Formats: sequence, C-alpha cells, structure tokens
Amino acid sequence: MIIDERNLDEKALFNNPIYLLTGDFETAKFFSCLASACCKFGYFVEKAIKEHFKYTYIKQTEIGVTNTGKFLLQKPKFGAEVPDYVLVDEDTKTIYVYELKINLRNMDSKKAHGEKAKYQRLKLHLEEIHPEYETKIFVVNFLGASGRNVGLYEGLDYLKIVSGEQFCEMMNVSFALVMDKIHSSRSENQQFLLDYKQKKLEEVKEPQFQQQNTLVQFYESV
Repeated sequence: MIIDERNLDEKALFNNPIYLLTGDFETAKFFSCLASACCKFGYFVEKAIKEHFKYTYIKQTEIGVTNTGKFLLQKPKFGAEVPDYVLVDEDTKTIYVYELKINLRNMDSKKAHGEKAKYQRLKLHLEEIHPEYETKIFVVNFLGASGRNVGLYEGLDYLKIVSGEQFCEMMNVSFALVMDKIHSSRSENQQFLLDYKQKKLEEVKEPQFQQQNTLVQFYESV
C-alpha cells in the first residue's frame, strides 16, 4: 500500500485543523496523506487476507447442501447485517462470523456500543434461521493492541475477541504472508517520508539564504 498525494484535495487543506493550527501547508498535506492511508489500511488488510483464502466460496442458500467440509460465504448478508467473513463448517455444524477491526483499542466508544448490539442481533438471527447450527461471533483485533476500548468487548457471552494471528490460523491463512504483504511497500513509503523531510529542510535553509542575500545586497550598496 503506497502512501502518496493522489486524490488529495489541496484546496480543502486550508481548512485542515493542522494547517489552521500551524499555518504550515506542507505539514498539513503530509499528515492528510498519512490519515488517508490509515483510513484505507483496513481495506488493504482485508484484500491481503482474501488473496490467501483456501476455502471454497458458496452462496448463503447453499448452507447445509454439502454435508462435509468448510466453506466461506460469498457476499454474506443476514437481514441488514453484512459481516466481513462467514465460515461454515458442515462437519461440526458451526457458523463462524468474523468482524475485522484493525485496532480495537482506538474504537470509538459510542460506535462500539452500537456494534455490540449489532453482533447480538446477528447471532440471534442466525440461530433463528439455522437452528441446527451453532453460531460463534468473533471480533478480530488484528493488530492485537490491548487496553482502552478493547474492554468494551470483553466478558460478553455472545462474542469473543481474537488477534489477527489467531484469526489467520482459524481461517487457514498464513499470518506471515499477510504481514509480508503489508511490509512490501515500506521502501516506497520511506521515500515519501524522506521527500517530506527534504522539503522541510529546504524551508529551513531558504530563510537563511534570503538573509545572507540581503546582507550582501546591503554591503554592495554601501
């Protein structure tokens, strides 16, 4: 995943909090690019995981049609709820629902309470339409950081928190390969950081040059 300035609305940066607080356009642009990358990071991780799925996809209407094996639901949707991943184990008659969160620790507390209610509704819905299956709900704290709002999801009888590594193991996906995919763009992104540092360095040198040039002009005029 490359961090760059594509699709950056530079006009909007003049109302960016960082610009309003510092008056530094390049810094506002730099942190806006980082913020945009953080927002897209979840989709990037989801795509990296899906690239390594080994289970066959089936439609929701095909649950129970095959008597053995594990299958992923294609575009799962149950009522108004659209889980990130649903794995059906026909051998144990278990439906595993996974919701991927990159960093549960930073989850908004109001949103967390709404999501907990959503997971409870989803579990009840699945138990109603598929009573012959056991339904298990998992919230994946992919980066695994504990503390803060992680506690809002702990101790609930209708869901369990798992780490990214545990999730990959449950889905038969190599966690190492997913992390390699994440790390693969480091060199390009380090160049993005170096370019920003160079711009800031040039800004520091520019006033010194102007001051020296003014002094030269002064002495030449004397």
